Amino acid sequence: MYIYKPEEDSQNTAQICEALQLFIDQPAPKDLAPCLNCDNHIPADCSVKCSDAPSALSSDPVNHPLESKVVPLVFELTSTRLMQPCWSCEGHFNNENELWKLPQISFYSRSPVYPQLVVRHIQDLKVQKKLAYEWHVVLSDFGQSWNMSYSIEPRLNDVKEPRLGMLQQDLQSISEDMCDKLKSIAKKMMFELNP
Repeated sequence: MYIYKPEEDSQNTAQICEALQLFIDQPAPKDLAPCLNCDNHIPADCSVKCSDAPSALSSDPVNHPLESKVVPLVFELTSTRLMQPCWSCEGHFNNENELWKLPQISFYSRSPVYPQLVVRHIQDLKVQKKLAYEWHVVLSDFGQSWNMSYSIEPRLNDVKEPRLGMLQQDLQSISEDMCDKLKSIAKKMMFELNP
């Protein structure tokens, strides 16, 4: 079946370009602290390696600091300032030592264009063979408002026994310099829209 390409809408293209430019123009973590509960922003040290990141990134730092394996991806999403994480899990085994919960991160997005940047980033990593499993971005219902939320999660349809350690390594691969890579993808998309 041939699927028709939708008609170009100059207003929609302009809105996409505006959203992409806003994304590109966001300050880096060293210029403005991305963490919700950061009490002592030190520009030169502001990174995922900050020892305060698990609590500074959490909306409930005392009772629910972030799990260590999701801190890098939550930091990178938060650093975009336009995709706000709202739920995360590093993955867990049950009492029988079986994989019980999969690693995933849910987030809100100021524009539907931004999750598309994440999709392209994950596709790039797949092409580069940097991921052990397939990952995707899906609409999710983990949010605490009526705003659209998305989840980055593994797609394990044909995988019989996924390994948690490898899934968590994928989280690390996805998060590595993600904010900067998403900005590069946004610049490429702008060029595609305005050659």
